Amino acid sequence: MWIVPGAADRLVQDRSRWPVVRVADRHVFQVGAQGGVPPEWYLKRPHTPSVDDDAAEAEWGSAEGFEAAVAGWCATHRHPLVRVSYQGPQAPANAVADTMRRWYQERDEPGSRLLVSSFVVGDPWRTVNAGAVPFWTFFPVEEALRSLRHHLARAAPYRDIDVLMFQHGVRSVGAVDARRWGRIGKETGARTKLIAVDPRHSPHDIGSLGRYDSELQRLPSARVPWSPMPLATALRGLTVDTAVDVTVTGLQPPSSAGLQVRAGLRSQLGLPFTVDPAHP
Repeated sequence: MWIVPGAADRLVQDRSRWPVVRVADRHVFQVGAQGGVPPEWYLKRPHTPSVDDDAAEAEWGSAEGFEAAVAGWCATHRHPLVRVSYQGPQAPANAVADTMRRWYQERDEPGSRLLVSSFVVGDPWRTVNAGAVPFWTFFPVEEALRSLRHHLARAAPYRDIDVLMFQHGVRSVGAVDARRWGRIGKETGARTKLIAVDPRHSPHDIGSLGRYDSELQRLPSARVPWSPMPLATALRGLTVDTAVDVTVTGLQPPSSAGLQVRAGLRSQLGLPFTVDPAHP
């Protein structure tokens, strides 16, 4: 893979951790996982092993040593590094939605449709081409529903809310049924529609995985053809939300290599976030 000299590398990382049983330096047993209940619920279950440490959460957390390895590569090859970090997979959803909505509206899109995706059930390309504001939920659970309600309470009202639901086939603790998701827009007056899910069969409506794509194709298209969002626009938007931390390192080049690229990056960013000019 070829990278433009001096171009910024981006590291997006979830810093969440979870109780584990430490077996060896790189061998742990994780008790439960991010989902509908906190770690304490798992620890109180019968026959649960006693934990003696914590580690990066197995599914979402950023593995120990990975950040240092990326930062070391960037320092060696003289690339600025943009770190976007947060605690827990649901944390950045509000910031991303707000950033995308502002960008749409600056492009003369109404930004009045919210598309709620769920775990792997979603289509970023179709979302952008429909001019729909993305709000990702990591699973259809209480924590995700609270996050969505928080967003709706502080955002200007949406006209339409389309909801996708990952169907995991089990009525598990902490899961939110389809009917509650289908009523999410009632408090703000938005028209709410479940996409490809039959509430009578959820969470067993596995066929929705084969139906949601064709239903997303029926969403009205955006007014303006797609174009890339500038990195500076994305980073400025994300820094507005305190749930997301943005840090940039290595913007001051130790030599002339990549100077023009870095100077342009520094000028574009406007630096509304933490900047460490030294290489880590």
